[in-house]
Amino acid sequence: MSRHSLLMPPLSNSLVLALTTIDTCDDINQCRTLFSIVQICLTTVFLCTWVSLHLNVPQPGLGFFACTRRRLRMLLITLIAPELMFGFAARQYVVAKWLAGTYGVSRTHGFFLCMGGFVTRDSRDPTVTHPIMAGGRLGASTMEAIKYVRKEDIEDKSKADNLSKLWTLLQVGWFTVCCAARLKESLPLSGLETAAVGFAFIHCCTWLLWRKKPRDVSEPIIIDPPDWQTHSVQRDPTNQVQNGSRSSSDKDSDAQTLVGSVRTGSLDGPLSKTWKKEARSSHRHLTIGDRLNAAVLGDYREFDPVSANAVPLFWSVPFGEGPEDLPFVLAGQLICAILFGVVHCLAWNTHFPSIIEMWLWRACAVFISAFPLLCFLILRISAFFETGSLAKRVLTYSNYVLAAFYVIARIALLVLPFTSLRDSPPATFKDVDWSWRALF
Repeated sequence: MSRHSLLMPPLSNSLVLALTTIDTCDDINQCRTLFSIVQICLTTVFLCTWVSLHLNVPQPGLGFFACTRRRLRMLLITLIAPELMFGFAARQYVVAKWLAGTYGVSRTHGFFLCMGGFVTRDSRDPTVTHPIMAGGRLGASTMEAIKYVRKEDIEDKSKADNLSKLWTLLQVGWFTVCCAARLKESLPLSGLETAAVGFAFIHCCTWLLWRKKPRDVSEPIIIDPPDWQTHSVQRDPTNQVQNGSRSSSDKDSDAQTLVGSVRTGSLDGPLSKTWKKEARSSHRHLTIGDRLNAAVLGDYREFDPVSANAVPLFWSVPFGEGPEDLPFVLAGQLICAILFGVVHCLAWNTHFPSIIEMWLWRACAVFISAFPLLCFLILRISAFFETGSLAKRVLTYSNYVLAAFYVIARIALLVLPFTSLRDSPPATFKDVDWSWRALF
């Protein structure tokens, strides 16, 4: 046997050992289990979704089960289309910032106003309240009354706690470090981890926009109108000076008159029950286009605050009012939706158990990435046609069809990460070498 042939077997064995170390996971101390992969992904997605969700103030007197159903419905929307919640948060952020700069209130006041937190009594029935609309039609006396509500009183109604925020921050940070370390060591990410990265990214952006918004407020703050003298502190005319100036005690009394009796609590009366039924009835008669415009654009043109005692789910400001840069929020929403789809495209070469699942993932990822631009182009093209024309109706229904396919694609991208775990490559279960020499 030649010397060359004697040297070949050791080289071959070392190569096989190296490949075995990379592609298999035989040592339990250097491996991760299927349960650990699912656990860290689901925990990250759940915490980000739960902490980032800040709903508007519900109807007064809404029961526990109705509130729970309302929150679960928004959670479902957040899982299927998280970019809708990002756009909703961006609209309210812009409106709250505009209110703070225009009327000299805090950003917390601005958020509380556009989420339906301030209400006023109805002149016909004092047990009925109506939400105060955030927009260009706010009166000076109304804003003065809102200013006298302390920021601390609004924050006290929020049920957000620092412990859950800290837990979410640590969870997202650890998940990000794990994914970055795997990429550094050329270890593959599972499809579930890739999807969780997209959710964590978009929900963190949503939470940053809503960080000043009170969370889980169940009851609004009632502000009596300035002429509600029966519940107001009357101003003593003897405190006024003859030259028209007023003393400090008179100013305080005037502030009390503006604010009136600021109360919190559930009000219920004969008219409120009727208006609740009318609000639910009008909500049922909304078309698919109305619901899409409300969720995507915040367009509630048919919403009448006089016949309602709470703002809708995606409400921020009356359509056509508010800051001038509000339309630019749509551009940010489009970019965020595209990036969310691009994150799913990063798993293009991920191993899938079958060729059908691989191409289904690729097709769905490309479609949700292109969907925002397609809808935007269709809306721009349809603007050139007259209302009621055949071309405009065709383009409108085309958007409905695209929206239906988008929901199907999002559901597929939620299911495929779990089904692909049944036949993951061995390298997926290999854990990161956390030694300093390996990391740096």
